[in-house]
Amino acid sequence: LVLFCRARKHLPFDKYDWGPIRRRLLTHSQYWLQIPIGGASMDSSFPRASNPRTRSCPSRLKAFIGSSSSYEDGIDFVAKVAKLLALNIGINPPVAENLGTVSEGTGDILRMLHFVTPYFNPSNIGTWTFTLGAFLHYFSYEVCHRVGVAASVNALRKSHPNLVEKLLDAEPYLIRVDIPPAELVSLMDALLPLCQQALYSKNGHVGRAGEAALVYLSQIDPVHVTPPFLDFAIRALDISAVNLAHQAPAALSALTRLVQPSLRRQPSILLSRLPELLRLSLAGIDSNDQNKTIRTLILYRNLTSWLPIGSICNNCCASFDENGKEYGCAHLGKDLMKSISGVVTSDKYRSAMKNLPESSILSQPNMLTDGEDDVTDLLIEEANSAMADWVLGFLDRVYDLLRAAGEREKSGKTASGVASRHSSSDVQHARNFSRILKECLWQAFSSMDDEIYCQALQSVTRFLAEETLPSAAKDAAALCQAVCAVRSSDNSCVNKGAQQLFPVLMQDLAHQSNKTLTYRIRCLAGAVRRAGKAVYFYRSDVTRALSIALASRDKHVLKMGCKLLRHTLASQSDSYPVITSYAPRSFSVDQSLVLGKSAELMGNGVDWQSPDGEQVDFVYELLQTHVMRPIADLKQNTGDETIAGAIDSLEDANGNEKLSISSTDGSNLRRCLRVIRYALRGGSGMLLDMYDESDSVPSDECRKEISIIPHEEAVKCLLNASSAESRDEMNKMRKQICAFVVLMMSIIASETMDSETDLGGTASTPQNYLARVSSDSKICKEVSEIAMLLLTRRGAQFRCQEGKTIWNAQKQLVCDFVISAQTDHMSAILQRAGLFGNPQHVLYKDGEDGGKTIPRRLLVTRVHLFYESIQRNSSFETPRKLRRLQSKRVTREEKLFNPCTDMKREFTEIDKIFDTSRFSSCDGYEGIMDGLFSLSCHTNTQVRAAGIGVVDYGVTRFGWLVRPRVPRLLAALTLKDDDMKGIYGIPSCFQLSKQLDSQGKRRRMAEAMKGVCSLLSVNRAVKELMGSEKSRLSFVQTLCETDAVISQLPTEEMQKMVHYYQSVFNPFRSKYYSLHRTTESERNTHEKSLFYLLNLLTQDDNEENDDSNGDSTAPHWRRRLLVAWFLTCLTDTDDLRANSEQLSSQLWKLCFKILEEEVGQPLQRMALGLFGRLLSLS
Repeated sequence: LVLFCRARKHLPFDKYDWGPIRRRLLTHSQYWLQIPIGGASMDSSFPRASNPRTRSCPSRLKAFIGSSSSYEDGIDFVAKVAKLLALNIGINPPVAENLGTVSEGTGDILRMLHFVTPYFNPSNIGTWTFTLGAFLHYFSYEVCHRVGVAASVNALRKSHPNLVEKLLDAEPYLIRVDIPPAELVSLMDALLPLCQQALYSKNGHVGRAGEAALVYLSQIDPVHVTPPFLDFAIRALDISAVNLAHQAPAALSALTRLVQPSLRRQPSILLSRLPELLRLSLAGIDSNDQNKTIRTLILYRNLTSWLPIGSICNNCCASFDENGKEYGCAHLGKDLMKSISGVVTSDKYRSAMKNLPESSILSQPNMLTDGEDDVTDLLIEEANSAMADWVLGFLDRVYDLLRAAGEREKSGKTASGVASRHSSSDVQHARNFSRILKECLWQAFSSMDDEIYCQALQSVTRFLAEETLPSAAKDAAALCQAVCAVRSSDNSCVNKGAQQLFPVLMQDLAHQSNKTLTYRIRCLAGAVRRAGKAVYFYRSDVTRALSIALASRDKHVLKMGCKLLRHTLASQSDSYPVITSYAPRSFSVDQSLVLGKSAELMGNGVDWQSPDGEQVDFVYELLQTHVMRPIADLKQNTGDETIAGAIDSLEDANGNEKLSISSTDGSNLRRCLRVIRYALRGGSGMLLDMYDESDSVPSDECRKEISIIPHEEAVKCLLNASSAESRDEMNKMRKQICAFVVLMMSIIASETMDSETDLGGTASTPQNYLARVSSDSKICKEVSEIAMLLLTRRGAQFRCQEGKTIWNAQKQLVCDFVISAQTDHMSAILQRAGLFGNPQHVLYKDGEDGGKTIPRRLLVTRVHLFYESIQRNSSFETPRKLRRLQSKRVTREEKLFNPCTDMKREFTEIDKIFDTSRFSSCDGYEGIMDGLFSLSCHTNTQVRAAGIGVVDYGVTRFGWLVRPRVPRLLAALTLKDDDMKGIYGIPSCFQLSKQLDSQGKRRRMAEAMKGVCSLLSVNRAVKELMGSEKSRLSFVQTLCETDAVISQLPTEEMQKMVHYYQSVFNPFRSKYYSLHRTTESERNTHEKSLFYLLNLLTQDDNEENDDSNGDSTAPHWRRRLLVAWFLTCLTDTDDLRANSEQLSSQLWKLCFKILEEEVGQPLQRMALGLFGRLLSLS
């Protein structure tokens, strides 16, 4: 089938007869559609045939289609059958049939569709249901695609006639690619009832397939297809129609997909039905039916993406006709939609429509034909009035949703992340529902004109003033965000939403209960998120709310205060589109109003809200107050109300002072760290790694290395607009926070470098029960998360990379597949002819004539996602720049991370943290990486997991820091690190092997080695291990000498440690690693590795022969298997050449010896693999 599909383009219809292939496929449709029929068929016109014999496809032939699962094979089979059947439409001379005058190929397809019609009944469920739905989806798509390709050929014939002649010679099938109008009508008449049946199928996959098939057909001829289905869906929404109530969710989804096609071709189709549609669909927002509520919200989101609320003509703009290549935009043609609608407006097509029976879905009385649409002023006025009335009813329904909201499902805080009350899927459903509600509210408020916005604002203000709903705080915050979003890029304009909501949310805030305070602060955090300059105007109220929330002892109020700080910083330091940029646009073409047309970027740019100098000064004030000042106050021991009260003195058994934390004041330190974390999440984009002029680097080279990152250049412009104090201090702030985090990690590492008894504990009072910073897992995890933000965040929003996936899914839902197929085919042909595109420039195919069918909302969202991707890319580009600058530095200061220093003295001299001249930014990040390595060897399992996770993510930016640490990790696994305690943050495993805990076990040693193994199994570490022959030799020696190390561990830890060692070996086992050895040293090291492995196996055999009593000192079979694995993977062609005769002979002898002596053991099977490897290399 794949080969036939590829060959169809190059075979002319007059020289190859597709009839036998078509008839064979249709004859066996019972088999590949899995239709349960037997005996004699009642339809004598359909041929009888037995099931075809099946056989497996040879692997060499499967290379043409790629390897896939059996499920994908089955779906691909149906897709290829649909592609070949669509090719047969219009083939062979027409013959007289009961169904009309159609060609032989179309007649066969129509008979097959009528044959399978009973199996599409929603109650007819079986193994055939899904296959039939898939076939309907793919066949409808192929018909739609063929119409688009035909439109492409017709458009190219007008603009490039000579090119089309050459194209028809190369691809003869395009000569008859046009579907005859009469046959197109017959096919749509046969397919639309199947779509209607599949739409309400009990199988959800089939329902979505039927919905997609309906969209494909409606985009071919929306004038005749959309009205009956719109009417049918509206009837299903009527609450009085009890027999259709179960069809409401499917009807809502179908309405969502039919909005744009009906608006684009003939707006009166939707506008005339809009008042009733809005009235009936409001009942879909039901707190007891989340599925129907989500579909209703998606319908409203899509509707307001194409139709403004208020005056439809207010946002009218002209489509540009000029060449926009100089702006990065391009068109593939002009008025491409006319070439698509040319088929359905032809006289033959209209005549075929009139000949349809009255029972046909396409036969509707009083139907306007395409081109006869009359969008009168009265119709527009009625639609405007209906949308204005709907808004207030919609908000009332949203209020009911918020009132009915229960306690929100969240992920648990355990290592597994399982939901706290129900299941993880419930968490995803709750998150998805909140996202859709937020998008719907945002789009609704963006589409409002000023008059309706004021009415909606009064409604929201009254709701927030009268009710407090703590369980619905997140969704209420989304409502406040949409209301208070800035509506103009001019900072001097008044934000009416903030002007009314801020006083309501701030009213008597200090005297509210904790639940009310939590709700109000959360709503205020949402209100400030996109409020622009209004936050600066109300900075005194925001500052007061922050002071109240961050000073509270209630953990929920504190968390809301942190969110308020984060959103305030993000609002004042980041740029984002104003909400009115998302409003839908109508177009004026030839003095007529066009709705539903794709948004265009050229001539209709995005308005942005960008911070000014005053807002940057406010950001500096917040960071100085809530981040830098608490850090500076650590040296002031002024009582329990400050963080300094958390620092106490503790003496170990030797009388040395150790840093400790009291149980009453540990919350203060956690509070400080949490505030820092949220502040970084909101304002990290303004904190740059500025070049230190004290570094002795030549000025020309320095200037060349710095000016390369667009994001940093943009932030520099913002900082230059602020005051000198703000600019200078914020340039240092990131380095100062890095130094503080390294100091905290040094404190934790100093308390976990040794076993608990060596830190001052005794058998009766182990050190774990003493109050220490390292014993507080929350403090340690907060430090890890702050480190992750410093390493990887440069201003992009959390989960910003997920936004592109969501955007692609939403774009797919509104895509016009006919025009997409047309433009894709045109661009491919023009590019092959060298008439479109330039390798030096990437042009954006803009608007409908560029193949796009997206609303203004998705266009602005995509531009914003691109802006966020630039921010995210800076988190990769900045570390590269820092590495280049670090390599040019002449002087290197001592490392920041030092777990052996006097920590009490460090806190009393904490001012030196703010002296950024003593270290570079790269030194700070290196210290953070050392601290993360120490946390990865922590005694607490959760802290260890958090540290390893941050290391795995952090090395994606600072990967070069792994290479010098790999030898240190290998030394720890072999206990050859007696004099390496604390180097790179890793404790000395040799010293830990000499230390016993209160139970006389080496549990601390086991914990440290688990962390070391986890660090070595990180992908970047594996890459460094395999990067040279020297590191490979160390890796082999380390893993082959683990028996002695494991034997020293507690009994309950031995099996766990074997698992951790296996995690280090698994990446190596998964593939062959081959290096080209160019130097004599590399060749000698490689041979040394192989001889080492050969000697190990020989030594093991001798030990087994000597150990006649079966003593436990005999080598374990796992070790021998490991050695054989290494031999198999490391041996290559060079090892079997003449100059390595001794090595080659030993490899063959050992392989045969194992095969002869080992019977039925894993080692013998490994030797078979080695034998095959040697044969293939020979």
